[in-house]
Amino acid sequence: QTDFEGAAVNLQIVAVDPNGDSLTYAAAGLPGGLAIDVNTGLISGNVAAGASASSPYDPVTVTVTDAKDFATPVEFAWTINPNDIPEVTPIPNQSNEEAETITPLQVSASDGDSDVLTYGAINLPPGLSINSGSGLITGTVDAGAAVGSPYSVIVTVSDGKAVPVEAPFTWTFGGENNPPVVVQPAN
Repeated sequence: QTDFEGAAVNLQIVAVDPNGDSLTYAAAGLPGGLAIDVNTGLISGNVAAGASASSPYDPVTVTVTDAKDFATPVEFAWTINPNDIPEVTPIPNQSNEEAETITPLQVSASDGDSDVLTYGAINLPPGLSINSGSGLITGTVDAGAAVGSPYSVIVTVSDGKAVPVEAPFTWTFGGENNPPVVVQPAN
């Protein structure tokens, strides 16, 4: 196995018991941040920052038992490569009116490995979007957006190697900002 620091891991260990007995799984020598589910055999978690310092993890040993016998342990090597996780500048809370074209909001992030970053957003107010390549949020807020206000927005930034970094902020909207109407005095 080979992964980067910060990577999300879901490695399913598969074992079969000819008698249909329940199986219990164990693992030794796993990289930091990972664990095995004793009932399902799923090795999961996020590889810990700094785990590459002890790489390769050799051997990682997986054992399976049916409470009567142990299966022959399986051993393999797990290499963890270093990775600088992206850093996102905190995003201040935002406030606008419905049907307003927002001032473009630039999400600022950097990556120590100079990896290409990809941006995303969860729960953006209707009418707004984020450019996945630049991190620029633009658009015109839909009329009626105040009904869902405030919006708990989460911007995600990924280097393609690790779990995306999340930057949460709140976006609040007031009712539609209509221009004033001049009313002629009654005669």
